[in-house]
Order: sequence, then structure tokens, then C-alpha cells
Amino acid sequence: DLLLTQVTWDDAPATVTPPAGWTEITSIGQSATGIVQRVYWRIRSNTEPASYTWSFSKSVHGALILADLTGVDTKQAINASGGQTGSGTALFAPEVASAYTNGMIVSFFGSTGVASAIVPQASMTTASTTSAVSGATGVQLALAYEAIASDGLTGLRTATGASGTYAGQTI
Repeated sequence: DLLLTQVTWDDAPATVTPPAGWTEITSIGQSATGIVQRVYWRIRSNTEPASYTWSFSKSVHGALILADLTGVDTKQAINASGGQTGSGTALFAPEVASAYTNGMIVSFFGSTGVASAIVPQASMTTASTTSAVSGATGVQLALAYEAIASDGLTGLRTATGASGTYAGQTI
């Protein structure tokens, strides 16, 4: 199994420390005080702990999604990644160049727009959504995936949500 974790928070100067054994795939941030999103991976072992602890350097509005993907070729689990940031109600995760046929893309969306949940495009299956909201501040997250039949460029993936700064990543 491939374990993926999306960690998103709303305060760029803060840093996060992952548990031992997790490898960062990508990290993007909007600005010195905006949204930050990091994606980590690891291959699941037979001795996984009951829980993991992610530590922040200071208090933030942050959330994470942990996905357990089965049937993954662990020798070539991840072959492309990309990310982008922006603002508004339309959220984008960039296209990537897949090197394999019959694969899957996973897109991660995070936004400081907290008035409504993030909804990925209809072609994608939404695996999870979550939020860390206090009053009018915080973050919304969504993780979605889609099978791809051929190698080459995957195309841009989109989602909608409340207006805010966003981060979108695709692997």
C-alpha cells in the first residue's frame, strides 16, 4: 500500500515536522502569511503505528488527510508531481506528465475560503474532505483521484470552494 498525507495550514511562516519515515513529495505556499500545503508519502509496512503525530512550529489552523492506496506498484509509486497556488472560488491542480498507462492521479486541494466545502470536478472520486475552522478563519481540504488510461499529460484538475487563497497539487 501507498500512504499519502496532505497537510495544509494557513500561516506560511510556521513549519511542520512529519513523523519518522515520511518523505515529502511537494511543498507549495501562497505568501508569507498565506496557505501552505505539503504532500508526503511512505510505503505501508506490516508494523504501522496506531497513529502518527505531525508537529507545527507554532499554533496554526491546519488539517491533514491520510489516504491508504492499495494495489500500487511500490517500485514506481510516484512518477510525477506538480503544484500551484492562486485565489478565488475556482481551485486548480496542475496537469502532470504521467509515464505509465493504467495509472491514477491524485489531486490535493486546500483553501483559506471556509464558507463552504471544496468540491472536486465530477470526473474525480472524492476520497476525503476535512477542515480546520475557527470563526471566519482556517482551511478546507479535499483529496480526489481519477484513473488514467494512458501515459502523457493528465490535464488540469479543478475544484470549487469558498473564495480564499488556495493550493492545488497533483501526483
